[in-house]
Amino acid sequence: MARTCKSVALLSAGAGAAPAALIRRLELAGFRVRVFADALGLTREAREEDFQLFLLDQQIREAEVAFQWLQACFCGGASIIFYNCDDNESRLADALEQGADDYITAARGGELVARCCALLRRREGGVATRRGLIELPPYRFEVISKQAFVEGRRVELTDKEFELSVFFFRNPGRLLSREKLLEVVWGGRLRAASRTVDTHVSRIRRKLDIHPGRGFRLSASYGSGYRLERVEDPSSAVLSHPDLMPHKFSHPP
Repeated sequence: MARTCKSVALLSAGAGAAPAALIRRLELAGFRVRVFADALGLTREAREEDFQLFLLDQQIREAEVAFQWLQACFCGGASIIFYNCDDNESRLADALEQGADDYITAARGGELVARCCALLRRREGGVATRRGLIELPPYRFEVISKQAFVEGRRVELTDKEFELSVFFFRNPGRLLSREKLLEVVWGGRLRAASRTVDTHVSRIRRKLDIHPGRGFRLSASYGSGYRLERVEDPSSAVLSHPDLMPHKFSHPP
């Protein structure tokens, strides 16, 4: 059973027996469930309420609209599961490639609830989140005001640098392809071969001073993309940062 009450937005086709049974299972697992019949209602409330998870019934025509809006609004950081899906391998691959966290072919209550719990455990992974706030000490991002802080000190970032930083810190440990970064941050308007991603990654690494001594490493996977990784023992990695290397002094002859 969930330790704390998590808020779930459920986009459901109606008030039939299946949605009612699913809602009961979610509530018994400790979730607080808000049900929406259309994408407009869900997206309107998502601006105001801190939902930890979005469950989208794929049989609803507006599910794709809601998915695209959530991806754009939350910089790809929303936890989204499609359920009641067609058993279609191509659609499954497309949904996962576009950023969905899971794709379940039938609304089997027990399995769906278990996957919800597992997803939230993976996504939180030690990230302290509230509405519009991401904290992985010493880093803090206030999403609504687009302000970034390192050890309490504000760091000036451009809009794209901020959105890119937020996407990395919402997905620690996950390999993010250049194509995915271009899609989420730039709306897919640039070619995958563009150096824009590399340039912006270099800038945020420098501006946010991301290095193992601060507990994180932002590394390139050549030919694939980038990954923000935690460094378990920052103290043992301090000397790996060039600015913290012992200075070499020349001895007089």
